[in-house]
Amino acid sequence: MRRVRDALETLLNAYLSILEEGMSTIAPNIGISFSRLQLVKIDIELEPSFEFKAGFPIVEGTWLDYVEVPKYKRDWWSLWIWKRIAYYIETKERSSDNAQLPKTEDILKGWLLQKNQAEVEIYRQVADWFISQINSFITGVESSQKEIVDRYQERLDKAHDQAKLSHQQDLSIWNPLQLEAKELEDNIKKAGKVLR
Repeated sequence: MRRVRDALETLLNAYLSILEEGMSTIAPNIGISFSRLQLVKIDIELEPSFEFKAGFPIVEGTWLDYVEVPKYKRDWWSLWIWKRIAYYIETKERSSDNAQLPKTEDILKGWLLQKNQAEVEIYRQVADWFISQINSFITGVESSQKEIVDRYQERLDKAHDQAKLSHQQDLSIWNPLQLEAKELEDNIKKAGKVLR
């Protein structure tokens, strides 16, 4: 699984390099770069899980066991004075796990079928993990891009405001001069009419 993780990190780093190269081609003056440590961060480790089942059913059952139990007995011919050991057979119910063992070939077929099903499950888990990691990466890139664009827009707005302020200051200086020049022109025209 470590190699899969390393491959994903390499893929994400390559994508970031291509993205940065494309951005530097489009806007070379901005100098856009991404924080690789934050964006290419694998936040969830992949640990696929699967479970194998027995190849044949195991059923709990009971059976009767015949047990010899020693007991002391007094016989009539000893006038019940001496004891002797006599063995009696008692039946006891015991619990057991019962199974009908299949052929080895059938067990192998069952294992192969379970292995194939487990592979499909592992592939699904890996694909879901890949998708979640890529979605997390894309979300990080989008937020980073939005942050970069917002900073750039802020600088553009600031430059626009400064240019507008400079233009207004220039107008405040040149408008009175223009009015004076207009008055001077009108006075010269009037003086020219008078002198004629």
